[in-house]
Amino acid sequence: MPTSYRFTLLLFCVIIAQTCQAQPYTLTQADSLHEAGKTLFRQGKTQEAEAAFQQAMETKQSLLPQHHIDIRKSAANLGLTRWNLEKFWEAIGAYRTAAAVESAQENTSPVRLGKYYNTMGACNFNLGLYDSAYHYFHQAEKLLSMTPQEPALPGVHLNLALYYLKVGQEQEALRYLEKVKAGQPSQGVEILLAYDLGDLYFEKSAYARALPHYQKALALLKDYKGYDAEGRRFNTLERIGLTYVRLNQPDTGLVILENVIEEKVGLYGEKDIRLIRNYHNYGMTLRKLNQWKEAEGMQKRVIALSKNQDGYTNYQGAAFTELGYLHLEQGKPSSAAAFFEKALRYKESAYSPNAPEIAESHIDLAKARQLMGQWAKAFRQSEMGLQMLTGSLPEDWLDYKKLPALNMCIEGLAVRATSRFRMGEARRDFNQLKMARGDFEQLTELLHFLRSSHTSREAKLDLLRNVKPIYDHALELAYLLQGTYAMNQEETILQLMEQSKSILLYEGWQKRIAEQEGLIPQKWLGAQEALQKRIAALENTLSAPPETDEEYLRSLREELNNQRLKFYAIQDSIRQDAPKLYEALYEPKLASVEDITRLLAPETSFVQYFVGEDHIRCMVINQGGTHCVKKPKPAKLDVLIKQYLSGIKDYFEKEEVERALGEAEQSLKAYTKAAHSLYQVLIAPLSPYLHKRLVIAPDETLEALPFDALLTAPANDKDYMVSYPYMIYQYQTQYTYSGTLLHQAHYTQPSTTARNSILIMAPFHEAGYQHKHGDHSMALDRLDSDESGVNAISKLLGAGTKLIVGPNATKEAFLRQAPQFRIIHLATHSRCFAAPDDNESLLFFARQTPPTAQVLRESTVYRLALNADLIVLSACETAVGDLVEGEGLLSLSRAFTYAGAKSLIATNWLVNTKATGHILTEFYKQLLKGRDKARALHLAKLAYMEEHRNSGEFAFPYFWSSLSLYGR
Repeated sequence: MPTSYRFTLLLFCVIIAQTCQAQPYTLTQADSLHEAGKTLFRQGKTQEAEAAFQQAMETKQSLLPQHHIDIRKSAANLGLTRWNLEKFWEAIGAYRTAAAVESAQENTSPVRLGKYYNTMGACNFNLGLYDSAYHYFHQAEKLLSMTPQEPALPGVHLNLALYYLKVGQEQEALRYLEKVKAGQPSQGVEILLAYDLGDLYFEKSAYARALPHYQKALALLKDYKGYDAEGRRFNTLERIGLTYVRLNQPDTGLVILENVIEEKVGLYGEKDIRLIRNYHNYGMTLRKLNQWKEAEGMQKRVIALSKNQDGYTNYQGAAFTELGYLHLEQGKPSSAAAFFEKALRYKESAYSPNAPEIAESHIDLAKARQLMGQWAKAFRQSEMGLQMLTGSLPEDWLDYKKLPALNMCIEGLAVRATSRFRMGEARRDFNQLKMARGDFEQLTELLHFLRSSHTSREAKLDLLRNVKPIYDHALELAYLLQGTYAMNQEETILQLMEQSKSILLYEGWQKRIAEQEGLIPQKWLGAQEALQKRIAALENTLSAPPETDEEYLRSLREELNNQRLKFYAIQDSIRQDAPKLYEALYEPKLASVEDITRLLAPETSFVQYFVGEDHIRCMVINQGGTHCVKKPKPAKLDVLIKQYLSGIKDYFEKEEVERALGEAEQSLKAYTKAAHSLYQVLIAPLSPYLHKRLVIAPDETLEALPFDALLTAPANDKDYMVSYPYMIYQYQTQYTYSGTLLHQAHYTQPSTTARNSILIMAPFHEAGYQHKHGDHSMALDRLDSDESGVNAISKLLGAGTKLIVGPNATKEAFLRQAPQFRIIHLATHSRCFAAPDDNESLLFFARQTPPTAQVLRESTVYRLALNADLIVLSACETAVGDLVEGEGLLSLSRAFTYAGAKSLIATNWLVNTKATGHILTEFYKQLLKGRDKARALHLAKLAYMEEHRNSGEFAFPYFWSSLSLYGR
């Protein structure tokens, strides 16, 4: 501590001690407290400074006239201190007092008053109260604009820009950002601009875009000497660390987060309250990385640090909750339950009796007891949580719009339903089973409501990742009830399977059709999008550990509910004014057993899979009836699938040295063993019910499987590869993402805008193209253009075919012309990347001027509006992507389906161009003979295999089984 600060603080303490005879304080003591607070604040002792300013202000209020200028000084300093402590609600109160005093002065300072309003707006903004924030920012702008060169004015313009960005009015936001730049912003405003823009992208999960803004803020802070420079630098560093973690660079992120903690400990000591958030965030990050022991140590520090600290009880509840989940994820439900009970006690002391935070702890505790097999206790605990959440709502909760916490209700209802089911199963109590069935019906209805409401696509994907166990337990109950009083369980089983997969894909299809038919007025779309952004921001704020009083939390929830009700009002308007549109967007009709049966030819079977925690459930539908089969899930299903796929790919990707060492033969043996094992699990139990033509709706990792190359019997190593007992010899296969999508594609009328027949694009008829991805440069080789390639296909198809090759096959040409064609054939390069900042599939096109190529991203494909009856993706890895539980593989093939393709052919690995060209040429020949698409591809593969019967390795599945048909 500088000597001058020590002397000043000692002097103030002596004055206070000498004058302090009895309470209340005198004005002299109040002045000394005020000055001591300023000194403490400069030293970074913010909590002590807050206490001093508060006592000074209260003393002055009791001894001076109502609007005395000295009250304003202490109130303003108290507000600044509380802002620094992130006590935003209390800060507003202090600044409101300061503003009232300033307004009452004879010579009111517009600049000072504008600064107060600006800070009150910022407090409201941080609380998620955006309407109130805008009011204060607008008042501040009017006051500070009286002095155009006022240095604080760009800061207000920045706040207004951030407000407009948050509520989705980007044009207004850009206008105010231009004002910020024109106003010659101070270094402090530039730092805020960079940091807040980083936060906006961080909240949208656009971490790669957030990082440069945080890094710019950090660079500006290097030479910054203004207010709270150290605190801002720490906050920025912590954000950078968390961003690296989200970008799948945990080592870099953890080093940064750890350095922040070490530096703070060096400055303030290990037990300073300013470290509490750092410990908590560091601990949560460690938990995500499965570093259990270290994560537990961090949360225990949070507990120790917040003990006996006023205003930090909530952190204790949050830390105990984190410890509970730490133990739950390690398979220790007993100790998890103990931590959840402690969290519950702390929350009960901090919140009102029916607060959602307490309900959350009840549901957490119910989850732990469910895993312990304590079904009755889990049921009671979940019931308590649900009663708190639903309050006075009727038992059936028909009006879901009034539920305060939808996700939490889903979790509580899931535990209650499963507990009822298990109790009924153990006791053979059909009354309990019946009530459990009702719970599951209500639960699936609630999930559908949530999916079709205000939630963004990213939030819906997060929701789907967590609901698979719900459908798993509901299906287990439906299978159990087969043959009992509960009739028509086959229909229930199909509906549950359909609800558990590809729902977003189907909803996107419905919305695209509605947009093409001009059913959606722009006024509805714009209003809904703006509300979605505001709701998402409020939900993000409420999902963080609360750091202020219950009044603040209550105001947040009230604002959130108001925004939701506005969204639902728009839905109601759509339902009244455009019932067809409402049905398309919000009440998608899932296919029934009868719908699917009607689609099937006499020799065709529909096969639906559901991969649960312990079982693989299958449903077979054909014109002869419906059959439900349950098979224990292999303990290492994912390993079997990996061996199957890598065995096919690795055999032909091994170098000569590796072949000499026998590694290729090991890959071959791994494939043949896994291929037969998977057949035994997936197809053999169903064989009594299967016809020769299969339409398969896979689930989860099964989506990555080409079923054609499964082996119906063990392979004889002495046989030629073409003689292996491949499944393709017994069954013809095609795939669909769900029965509902298959039904929708079948009955969707051909678009009148797709007037032309066939578009073929082959960008890479010459070498020399490159693509830079991250730190790596990728060569895009010339693709074959001989008679086995696109020239042969174009010549075969004849009139109505448009062939674009080489430099003319640009992305712009594709985007401009693709909506006009019924068949699109793309012979190009594609790759599925899993980079930290670029985790999506790419489709490559030529440029007029090489060497770099153009890229069509998977995310862009989702936004297209195509009218194609068939798209052929003759490129590598077009059916490969990230697996999202409950939705499927997010691949290029799924993106093109979302964009409107009724059927498509896609690939599962890096394909051989020549073999693919031969098969697709034969495929088109078969189409010209009048074969349907599935039959044409099946015969084309068999023809290729027969042609290479004596060619040994070229008949291996690597060359022919990667091509799969999706859709009708």
